[in-house]
Amino acid sequence: MYILIVTLVVVVLAGCQSSDRGPTSTQVTPVPPEPSRYLVDEGMPPVAGIIKYLPVGQDSALTVDFEGGVYLFIDDRRAGMLGRRARGPCEYEEVTSLSVVGDTVFIFDRRRTRILGYSIGTGECEAEVSHPDLIRVGKFGRVGGWYYVLHSSVTSWFPEDYVLLHRLDDEGTLEPLELTVGDIQAHFFSQGLQLRSWGGEIQEHEGGLYFTIPLSHRVWRYEIQSGEAEWFEIVHSSLELADYGDVEPAEQPEVLEKLEMKLDPFLFDDHLSLRSYKNGTWYLGLYTYDGDLIAKDSVAEFIRFT
Repeated sequence: MYILIVTLVVVVLAGCQSSDRGPTSTQVTPVPPEPSRYLVDEGMPPVAGIIKYLPVGQDSALTVDFEGGVYLFIDDRRAGMLGRRARGPCEYEEVTSLSVVGDTVFIFDRRRTRILGYSIGTGECEAEVSHPDLIRVGKFGRVGGWYYVLHSSVTSWFPEDYVLLHRLDDEGTLEPLELTVGDIQAHFFSQGLQLRSWGGEIQEHEGGLYFTIPLSHRVWRYEIQSGEAEWFEIVHSSLELADYGDVEPAEQPEVLEKLEMKLDPFLFDDHLSLRSYKNGTWYLGLYTYDGDLIAKDSVAEFIRFT
């Protein structure tokens, strides 16, 4: 029997860095990281640690481990494994990201350029779709019967009319959407960034898709119905350069230490939170959906939202 400990770190931000609506200071109160959930694993192979914990019901949750396995826990006990790592039909080599819709979990495997859907209740494979262009995708989400995918690893060599956002149907047909390199108005390195935080996710809130794009210093919203993209600026402390494309590849690691890199936002009913890091320091920012900064400060712990 294996006992897995899930620690949920809660951080409270008070105050605000913007000045016209309240205090000018920001305080951080971390709750001590005491174990808040014990998971019992009596299966084989054992779960190899947890890098993602995703509640899917009042008494159930999905986990992803360091070996790329996806497991279902019910009442904090392992109830089964969804799919397996292999190269056959309805099998995956890596869990690049996942998205849950109803009783189905969709697993994006960039290495094999495929998306698989499994029933959470039975473990059966219900969907499998593939497209060669998925090898370029960095973010993924299942919304409204479509797979939305974003090419987020962009370099200065990309033409301005290069389409970044697409949607994929259940038959494997890829459709370009109205978001191009020129639209995002950002400067990029001449060499692609080798950045990988697990689970690049596109999330939906009130008819809009939310995501970040490296080096754009913005939170993006794509309006599903109208097909229009909008954004708001993120408060950040990055080094300002006229053009990142002028940075030589050998100088890129030094410059990266001076940039505040953003992870995907986590969406609440009335605000969103954004994790970022710069030169070894983690930050947590809270924003309204209109883009107003509520609070931001450094935090002592890496926060992995579920």
